[in-house]
Amino acid sequence: MGSPATERPANDTAAPGGPGGVGWPRVLAGATTVLLAAAAWVNTHRLNTDGIAYLRLAGYYVDGPVRLAISGYWGPLLSWLLAPALAAGLEPLAAARVVMALTGLVFAGGCAVLLRVLGLRRQVVLAGSGLAGLAAVGWSVEFISPDLLVAGLMALALAATVRPRWAAGGGGAFLAGVVWGLAYLAKAVALPFAVVAVPLTAWWLRARRPDSAARWGRALALTAMGWLLTAGPWVGLLSAKYGRLTFSTAAKAAHAVVGPPDQERYHPFARRLHHPEPGRLTSWEDPTSLPYADWSPFASREYFLHQVRVSWRNLGTAAWLLGRLDLLHLGVLALAGLAAAGWVRRRQTRRHDADSRGKTAAAASPRHGERVAKGLPAGEKEPQAAPAMPGLAIGLVCLWTVCLVAVYLPGYLERVDLRYFYAAWPWLFAATALAAERLGVALAPRSPLLARMAWPLALISFAAPPVIQGTLALRGLPQPAAILARELAEGIRRTGRPGPLAGSGLLGGDRAGLFAAFFLGQPWYGDQPGARPADWAAVGARWVVLSARRPEVRELAADPRFRERTWQVLTGIESPERWLRVFENNEPRPAGRGP
Repeated sequence: MGSPATERPANDTAAPGGPGGVGWPRVLAGATTVLLAAAAWVNTHRLNTDGIAYLRLAGYYVDGPVRLAISGYWGPLLSWLLAPALAAGLEPLAAARVVMALTGLVFAGGCAVLLRVLGLRRQVVLAGSGLAGLAAVGWSVEFISPDLLVAGLMALALAATVRPRWAAGGGGAFLAGVVWGLAYLAKAVALPFAVVAVPLTAWWLRARRPDSAARWGRALALTAMGWLLTAGPWVGLLSAKYGRLTFSTAAKAAHAVVGPPDQERYHPFARRLHHPEPGRLTSWEDPTSLPYADWSPFASREYFLHQVRVSWRNLGTAAWLLGRLDLLHLGVLALAGLAAAGWVRRRQTRRHDADSRGKTAAAASPRHGERVAKGLPAGEKEPQAAPAMPGLAIGLVCLWTVCLVAVYLPGYLERVDLRYFYAAWPWLFAATALAAERLGVALAPRSPLLARMAWPLALISFAAPPVIQGTLALRGLPQPAAILARELAEGIRRTGRPGPLAGSGLLGGDRAGLFAAFFLGQPWYGDQPGARPADWAAVGARWVVLSARRPEVRELAADPRFRERTWQVLTGIESPERWLRVFENNEPRPAGRGP
């Protein structure tokens, strides 16, 4: 039939090679590496707010003080990978691009391993591996973040958890725990996901594999031990720093910022003029101590209803983001279709079992001697042969998707946050491949042409976004804020009066003011909508960078304490005043004397 997953020969497993042995996987790995390197080379200008935090934390490991590198808001693994590159003398953004290319390889490799372990056909695994690598090319240059890294590690951890040797309770289970620990160190969201997904995966597999409960319990215990050995020291450092058991402080902040609109609740680093902790460039490096407006959905009926609305909205956002992983949203449709088909089949099976219960009871007595000969207690069922892995995979990908979505329901989630769902890419691809297989089998007797179209359509749907994103990445993604911020930093440096900066200078969603502070190596004193000239003067920043459309611009231009510096004078660029305005404080206060 048309679907490569149909009519599987007995010897056609998801082996890494094909007719050429291990050649194709190596070709795909080599091509992915080359494309990741090429994309990194033409995108060394790109920067983002989170990336500044990771780069600054990495710098503290290299230049000190190391105590500033301990942050409960950010996972440490990305900074640990950045630190050797910085120590080797790479410019920060170049180091970031090298490490992000490495995380792209981890993502592509993790997807390939998971697709293979799920028992998909060789052609499906190779296609999925290639597309995962191509997706990583575009995603690796979009941000400096650990999202590709944690997605790849989660895929490897899930693959280790699904393998039969995990249930044996030996080294496989312990290794799975180690990989789960690395995933947590990359991004703390992997911990709540694993706490729910691993036991559910074990439950799903045990219900369909003839293993004792004790073996599965031992496997779970060994997985927990592997996690503790890997992640425990970091948890200990965080707990010692904050004076209480701490796995992460990110979830608390993510929940605080979606609170009821009865007060300002956004991240204070971007809504208040303030001084970061001494030695830090920005309080975003560890916003844990900032005055977030925490709230509880159980404080009042109104707050509870607000939490329900937030979760409902996030559910729709998560479904929309999952749909964006392929062109036609086939991944989400395949998940829903497979889940519905499984539910119907389960109901039919239960009805059939109920109808045949009497016949089974009548036949049980003559077989009593046979059961005793097999060593089975009178009331215990005979072990059944384990079902094929693709059948198990249908339930697994549904469970994993539900777990991932559930993690993000209570807190902050927006439609720009596709990176939060990179981990779901291999699951949705697997679900679509399995759905195409079943659809092809069902349609083959009546419409062979439609049956042959199922798999190509799925492949096109998953290939289109990576091809488009990868092509754009290889041409270089524009980012005016980063380019102008670097020029501004050089212009300020040439004045001989560098100093702390304030103001976001939002341009295309990026904070050019913060970026300029990063390039200068100067503290950034935050931003405050509606701030008066006296507020900007009191915080003590020498330079203020604002979007041209902000109303504060007119007040600063008219205040004698500030002097507007044109881009023509600072940088030689003639027109950025249309977007950004720059003011110099004539009498900046020394650091530490502001509010």
